[in-house]
Parts: sequence; structure tokens; C-alpha cells
Amino acid sequence: MNIILFNVQGRINKKIEVIIEEITKFEEKYIEYEVVEYNPVIEYKTN
Repeated sequence: MNIILFNVQGRINKKIEVIIEEITKFEEKYIEYEVVEYNPVIEYKTN
């Protein structure tokens, strides 16, 4: 599953931290993931 996030305002680091926390709290499946950062697209690749 891929989650595509569009960051329009460019405040990337803070939003990544918050989103990762929310994802890990919401679903324990998101244990291993790779963060691929493109400007302005951030893609979380999970197993």
C-alpha cells in the first residue's frame, strides 16, 4: 500500500513526524516503511 501525501505549504518535517505518529497509532501494520521524499510529494511505501 502506498500513501501519497501532498504538502503544499512546504512544512515537511513537522508534518511527517505528526503523520508517522498518527499512522503508527492507527495501524500496527505500518512497522516497516520507506520514506521517499520528492518536492512537494512525500510517499510512504509499506509492505
